[in-house]
Parts: sequence; C-alpha cells; structure tokens
Amino acid sequence: MRWPASARHNAFYELLAAFDGPGCALCRITRRSGARLLAEISFESVNDREVRDRLRRSRGLCSWHAWDLLDDTRDPYGAAFIYHDVLHAILVEADAGADITRQESPCLICDAVAAAERRNLGILLEDVEAAELRQHLVASGGLCRSHFRSALLTGGRSVVNVLESQREVLRGASRPGWAPTGALPDPRTASVRAGGARHRRPADDVPAEPLVLLLAGPRPMHWTAGDLNFAATRCVSCRHGAEAAYEVIDRVAPGAPLCSSHLWVMLDRRGPQVARALVEPTAAALSSTIEDLGEQVVRAKTLRLGPLAIRLPAAEQALRAIQQRVGSVADCVACKEFREVARAERAGPRCRLHLAGADRARIDESVHWWRELDAEVAEYLRKSDYRFRDEVRGPEQSAPWRVVQALSGDRGLPPERAYTAGRPHKEDSSNT
Repeated sequence: MRWPASARHNAFYELLAAFDGPGCALCRITRRSGARLLAEISFESVNDREVRDRLRRSRGLCSWHAWDLLDDTRDPYGAAFIYHDVLHAILVEADAGADITRQESPCLICDAVAAAERRNLGILLEDVEAAELRQHLVASGGLCRSHFRSALLTGGRSVVNVLESQREVLRGASRPGWAPTGALPDPRTASVRAGGARHRRPADDVPAEPLVLLLAGPRPMHWTAGDLNFAATRCVSCRHGAEAAYEVIDRVAPGAPLCSSHLWVMLDRRGPQVARALVEPTAAALSSTIEDLGEQVVRAKTLRLGPLAIRLPAAEQALRAIQQRVGSVADCVACKEFREVARAERAGPRCRLHLAGADRARIDESVHWWRELDAEVAEYLRKSDYRFRDEVRGPEQSAPWRVVQALSGDRGLPPERAYTAGRPHKEDSSNT
C-alpha cells in the first residue's frame, strides 16, 4: 500500500535524495548504507567482541568492501587492526593443521547491504506511483539493468510504473548527447567527510557516459583501471587473471556481455566514445525487451485489498513469463576469462580466495607469505602508537594494503570472487 505523504518515513526521503546523482538511485543508496556501516565498524566497533568474532569467522571482509575500507573510508589503521586479528586466527589454524580455506559466514557488510537493497526496492515499488518519485527516477537516468530486473521479478502494483519510466529513459538514451537531468548534490556539502580526510566527491556522484551509467549503475569505486599495477600483486591468480580479463576488455566486441564492474573498466581503458559504441547494442536489446514485456507486466500486477496482496493465476503465469525472459543472464566474458586463467596451476603464493583446491606446496607458499605480513602489520600497528611516532618508518607502512590483498584478493576481482562464502555480487554478470 502506498503511504500517504503524512505517513512516509525517513527511508522514503532518503531514497528520494539518492535520485539527485547520476545513475541508479538504488545502487547509490545501497552502497552508501554499506559505507556507513564500514565507517561505524572502523571507527567505533573495531574492538567490539561480537564484531571481531564475526570478522574472524568470515575471514575479514569481501574484496570490494575491504578495498572500500582503504579507498573510501580511508582508514588503513582500522584495516590493519581488523586484518591483523583475522590473519593471526588463520595462522593459528594453519599451525593446528586445520583447513584454512574454509569460511563460516559471509561478509557482514554484504549481509547488511543485501537487506538495505531489499528494503529500498520495496519502498520504490510501493511509492513509485508518487509523481515526485517517478519524475526523479526518469531524471536520474532510471535503474541499472540489475535493479530493473529485480523490480520486474519482485512484482507489485507499481512495477508497471517502473517499466514505463525505464522505457522513457531508454528512448531518451538512444539519442546522441542524451544525459540524465537530475541535479548533482551541493558541492559545498556533498563531499564533506569526518576527521582530517581530504574532501572529494563520492565515486557514485561522478558523471560518466550515460549508457554505461544506465546499464552498470553509478561508479562503485574511486580507483580507475589506470591506477592498478598488477606487477605488484603477489597473488599469482589475481595477477594473471586480471591481466587476461583486461586483454579481453581491450578487444571486446559490441554487445558482448560484461558485468557492471567490467563495464566501468572498459570505460576507463577505452574511453567514452568507444564505450558507448560497444554498449549501444545492449541498450537497444534492453529497450526491445521492455517493449515486448509491457503486456505481461500489466497482467502480473498484484491486487491489494487493504494489507493483503493477492496475485491471481493469470498474474502468476505472466510473472513466470517475465522471469523466463529476464531471469537468465549471460556470463561476463571478462569474468569467464579471469576464472579460467586464475585456475591454472602456477608456482607462487595465492590470496585466500584463490587458495581453495590448491596443493600443499601452494598452501605452504601462501602461509609463508602471510607470516611475513603478520609481522609487518604488527610493526605498522606498533608504530602507529604515539609513543613510537619518532621512529623511522619503513616498508611496514604499506602493510594494510598488502594484508587486504593477501586475505581478500586484489582490487577489481570479478563479482563472484569478490563476495565471500560463495555468495555472488548482487549485480548480475550480464550485459544483455
């Protein structure tokens, strides 16, 4: 049931504000909820016993959120504190002969982000009939393909309005020079951060090629593909897999399936004009799908009788037809290449994510690497104490970044590797 204006709570207005930036508002508000939790853990809960126990059981954070802690929250001390505790627990298990590749729970930020995503999607589907919300949805450039698919599969009486809004956006996006018209946040306050961190615009507020924004959602990271230095990556699987994936991106054909993360890499490496030409067939295919789904979506609407939601047999049949049309996804060609190359047997240490299934020699190499890191992280933490501030700094100053790389993988891992415990990234891995 759609809330009357007087009954709307803060969540509605928070979602409304998320439409002020370019690209999918659900991506933006979901990622920012994860960023707030990261900051809370880093600055307030890092000594909480339950939080630390959960982090040990999940082997730290997933790759994306671990690097967000360093790149977005910008708290290397917090990262070092968390990962020193996690690494010590893993090394104790290694000494006891336990399976150090097992993981008992998923990334706690991922769990919170998934809950926020479901909540905000529900708010959107309940209130998208509101003229102000629908206007913002179109002005911001619509939903990314992943959240658009989620909205269609969720159903509800407002799903037709989502479909019509997305159709309007795609019709505009097909015109050269089209761009979202939503206003950007006030630059005087949008990038204000706590502490002494340098002010900067959030990554998801940075404008980009409109079709990439439409398909992939707002930029998820501050780094660009040009910032990555694979030669410095110790994990042989991360290094060779990423190099192979980037080679695929450099020669990818128009319309080839790419996940949202690799769409941004493609934009960084090949520029906006080439990127637009490469994704235009995908946008055209999505537009065609929306035109074809119009009748089924209308039939799939849920009837509401007060607090009750009823879906008639005809609506169930229409929903199944929609699921068959939009539910299956093609595998990202860059992710596929990464997996195939990363699985190859090579000498050299591996990060924790790529250690599963490795032979004894590879495990021993990795554990030796981790023991060296354990000592360096401990030294970094010691020198962060004001009592030792006059001591000469050395290589241990890069230990927070290297221990994250060792336990959570390198930046820009494919989605299914980035998110832990076998739980894939919520973004789909298709560009079709």
